[in-house]
Amino acid sequence: MKIIKNLLAAATGMTLIELIAALALVSIVASGLISVYWYGASAFKREGLQADAQYDARAALDRISIDVAECSDLEVRDKNGIPLSVNIPATEEQNPVSLHLDGVDVTYRTGREGRLQRCQSGDTKTITVYKADTDFINRGKGTVEICLEVLDENMQPVFQVSGMCGKKVF
Repeated sequence: MKIIKNLLAAATGMTLIELIAALALVSIVASGLISVYWYGASAFKREGLQADAQYDARAALDRISIDVAECSDLEVRDKNGIPLSVNIPATEEQNPVSLHLDGVDVTYRTGREGRLQRCQSGDTKTITVYKADTDFINRGKGTVEICLEVLDENMQPVFQVSGMCGKKVF
């Protein structure tokens, strides 16, 4: 019993201030580790979304370019069938825009989910996976400029691409 009493008397403990200081240091280190993990996870998600958006935009631009390149008669018209003026982008009131290709109207419009759709002779196909905002500008002489902006679920731009395409000259 005396031995235990002597051991307890000789034992030193931590003061309350030392305990609070140790907890503060552990909290700072833990919050730093959590913020690094959180930032890395969000960057990984953002980069993946941007890569998918780039692929989506390029695929849509390629599809439109093929339509334009394969036609012999190109005219950019608004939703009322009126040809768009040269170098003036279509306004929201004029959308959807149609390309008059060899006597057939191919309409590119934004569907209900905000995705770009291609309509021809009653057949409608969605050509983007993500929401997209598209502008067509008639540059004259069989050339059209397409500006395509891919949007995330919050309607924030993720990727933007524009390209000029014209009909093939044989």
